[in-house]
Amino acid sequence: MPFISAETVRAVIAAYERKPAIVSPRYRGKRGHPVALPPSLRDEIRDADPRATLHDVIHAHPDLRIDVDVEDEASDRTWTASRNLHLPPA
Repeated sequence: MPFISAETVRAVIAAYERKPAIVSPRYRGKRGHPVALPPSLRDEIRDADPRATLHDVIHAHPDLRIDVDVEDEASDRTWTASRNLHLPPA
């Protein structure tokens, strides 16, 4: 996540410190990265089916979701797509 702003990271951390939950930045209604996860999900993540993704675990807990609105369009990039790793923020 090389292009995520420090302000976005600070906003996610601040929200998590107020209430440990699944905290995601949201840019124009779309959730992005980085995501903070509460320790209560550790065992579930560790024990998840090997074919499962972290997204699957997160979706199982809508009651733990907190979205933080940000003005950082880089937060909604798909960082698993290698083509995005060399692009500066749009």
